[in-house]
Amino acid sequence: MSMLNAVRITPYSTIGKAVGRFIVRALIIALALIALYLGLALAGSLLPANNGWIEPRQGVQIFVYSNGTHTGIVVPTVNDVQDWRAVVKPEHLSDPRYGKSDHLLFGWGERNFYLMTPTWSDVRISVAAKSLFFSRRTLLHLDYIHSPVPGPNMRPVTISKAQYVRLVQQIEGFFRRDEKGNTLPVKGYGPADKFYESNGHYNVMQTCNNWTGAQLRSIGVRVGIWTPFSQSVMWWFANPSGRVRQ
Repeated sequence: MSMLNAVRITPYSTIGKAVGRFIVRALIIALALIALYLGLALAGSLLPANNGWIEPRQGVQIFVYSNGTHTGIVVPTVNDVQDWRAVVKPEHLSDPRYGKSDHLLFGWGERNFYLMTPTWSDVRISVAAKSLFFSRRTLLHLDYIHSPVPGPNMRPVTISKAQYVRLVQQIEGFFRRDEKGNTLPVKGYGPADKFYESNGHYNVMQTCNNWTGAQLRSIGVRVGIWTPFSQSVMWWFANPSGRVRQ
């Protein structure tokens, strides 16, 4: 009986060991990929694009905003370059009174994650994983802000008028539109915000924070060459008084 038991047990023991080795190897590979990603994120966050950029003393003041996880860009609702009310109409809001705000906060991200996680307590691993690896659609998130106050999470940046023209063109290019050229609003979280159907693909490399960094890099502002995290963006603007100005 002992020999018979040995014959029966051995195959299962061998399979168990093989499964164990596979799991260990999978964990090692996963940890190595995470470490590689974090290493690249650190390098991309610290290495500057547009290293020679000098912030002008006069121009258009925008803000770089963070809620600790997501970043976005705050722009004037109306100036001599752009009247955003023709693109994001106050009547799209559930309470149009907020449409009188003098600044707008633009962010960009994965559609399902935005809509299914109004608060961080609503985050589900399945939704987060799908947004990082299997995303198909994106949204622009628009918040109406009145008189933004500079602070740790609201950093003022002055850019030239020409740079602002390019920034406007870039952000407008992310709006999906219908056959008549109208933007496509989607219900927001509350009375002072709105989502809009957007262009672009969200993934582990092109995150909401890298979107913010990419808009700034593209107009010549000094920021990291790849900014996947909120901190990757914000630390470049952490000391406004210490930035070089013309």
